Amino acid sequence: MHIRIKVVAFFSIHALSIVFLCVKPAILAEEQLEFPPLMRYPMSTAVLKDAELPIAADDFNALEQRVLRTVELLKKEREARATAEQNAHTLQQLLDEQSAQLTKTQEQVKTLEQEREAVRQRVERLLNQLDEISA
Repeated sequence: MHIRIKVVAFFSIHALSIVFLCVKPAILAEEQLEFPPLMRYPMSTAVLKDAELPIAADDFNALEQRVLRTVELLKKEREARATAEQNAHTLQQLLDEQSAQLTKTQEQVKTLEQEREAVRQRVERLLNQLDEISA
């Protein structure tokens, strides 16, 4: 049993590549598709001429399943990418917050070290004065 499909549609370059990846070479060997030359928008779309493809029902079902699996895989990959981008954004915000906190903490440590040095110098002066009075 063969199904004849008349293909009249506009496909993007990506959709065509998906279709060609999924179509068996034997099907392509039966009838070649001819594409008109790309005129105005060479990278955006390609126009398929009216073509009839004789496809066995099993081949058509297999092709349909492959296309559906490809679409599902594409959806999952887009969702995973969106999730990864959201995670990256969240981590970047966290990193920015921690960097700001680190800078603030470093400034506090520097201030405390300066205060400690000032106190140490005062204590040394007081001890020297006590030594002079005792001597």
